[in-house]
Amino acid sequence: MYEEVGGFGSLLLFWFDYGKIPQMWRESMRIPAKEAMPKVAHLAPRAA
Repeated sequence: MYEEVGGFGSLLLFWFDYGKIPQMWRESMRIPAKEAMPKVAHLAPRAA
């Protein structure tokens, strides 16, 4: 996907507010931060 769209400039997240279950909210933030972002951190947006 990175090559097809010419690089990424932003990562957009969509999540729900788990106000009654805060551990679910923390886990939903932990996964992108600790598992996904390190895998794509080396990718940079291409100059236009």
